[in-house]
Amino acid sequence: MYAFVQLQQLLDKTRAFDFLGPLALRLYLVPIFWMAGTKKLADMD
Repeated sequence: MYAFVQLQQLLDKTRAFDFLGPLALRLYLVPIFWMAGTKKLADMD
């Protein structure tokens, strides 16, 4: 039982870094959406 308590405490400490997953995904997708958007704007002319 003590091991589960320690594991839960460790997982609670990692909650401070929960933002890293969505941030990494957004940073990965920025150039893709940027290129798609600029191509779409260029095709409007």
